[in-house]
Amino acid sequence: MTCYLLKNALKKTNMSNLKIHLIKYFTPKTRILILGPLELTPKVLKRICKRMAPTLILLIDGGIRHKSSIPISLQENILSLGDGDSSDKRHGPLMFQLPTKKKFSDLAFVTEAMISCPLSFDQIELLGFINHQHLEKRIDHLLFNIGVIQHLTSQLNQKILMDEKFLFLPPGIAAFNYNGLFSTLSLTANRLKITGSVEYKLLKWTSIMPLETIGLSNIASGKVQINTKEPMMIYFAGSKFSW
Repeated sequence: MTCYLLKNALKKTNMSNLKIHLIKYFTPKTRILILGPLELTPKVLKRICKRMAPTLILLIDGGIRHKSSIPISLQENILSLGDGDSSDKRHGPLMFQLPTKKKFSDLAFVTEAMISCPLSFDQIELLGFINHQHLEKRIDHLLFNIGVIQHLTSQLNQKILMDEKFLFLPPGIAAFNYNGLFSTLSLTANRLKITGSVEYKLLKWTSIMPLETIGLSNIASGKVQINTKEPMMIYFAGSKFSW
């Protein structure tokens, strides 16, 4: 797959067929890195690119600002799209322009295409959707993005990492290594267990309500295992999480 092929394919289509064209360029075991409009240091971006070696990089609207920081070896794997409300012409035109008046966000449009794809994805990560340096100017954007990725996790039955701060988990068992403060959150009524090297364990299945504070401020010091009946997420408050 090349950036040239994607660009020309998308230019020839209309809004109703865009999802079909996107799906055509997803390859088996695609490793997708989705870049949002918020600040990212080139050092962080290059580190993530080196670690996951993405086969497709999606620049969501203002995320096009990060294009020049992506390693040259990955430039042909880039697709940019959005409605233009957060992008700057100084960073070049978007490869495909979505309508400004629509009933969904740019990110939601992309995730729905991913859900419609019959192929499996090897890895999905997002960067540039959380402002680490300042208070969020549009906290509503962050909340809706969380909802969009939680839905994606549920539909794909796959773990997804956002800005090395939020880890979205599908139903089942997940294990990871971490040291520091973290919180477990669910957007729906759920039951879960938390075991391993943590200060506050849930050894038996425990019922929790949406955003119930029972999962607030746990402390990990090594391997953590979480069993969950429904999709949920983990917020790493102490430090950034990395695989």
